[in-house]
Amino acid sequence: MKRHHTIRLALLTLACILFLATLAPAQIMTRQLVCPGPIPAGWIKVDASTSPSACNGNAWVLELYTNKSTGAAMTVCADQPTPPGWETLGFATSTGQCVDDAFAGGNIKAIRRLG
Repeated sequence: MKRHHTIRLALLTLACILFLATLAPAQIMTRQLVCPGPIPAGWIKVDASTSPSACNGNAWVLELYTNKSTGAAMTVCADQPTPPGWETLGFATSTGQCVDDAFAGGNIKAIRRLG
């Protein structure tokens, strides 16, 4: 009888490990580097990259915003529409974020998730 409980416990532990292993990559990948184009639902542009190897020196950094909790804040590129359920807190100028060939002031904004 004790042996059956040990086997059952081992199988349950293995099932939990496999379940967590399949979730972990999706939870870890909260940012991605992409070439300019349509932005997938749930993602927002948070930076521009001039890396010569990525998209011929013109790439975007996207961040997942749907996984943020109520009250969470993000700094995103000002050219992005504020997602539904979020509010714009204000605009600022950054020389290190969301900078491309057409750099202008007010290029970033802070947004916050509403309840």
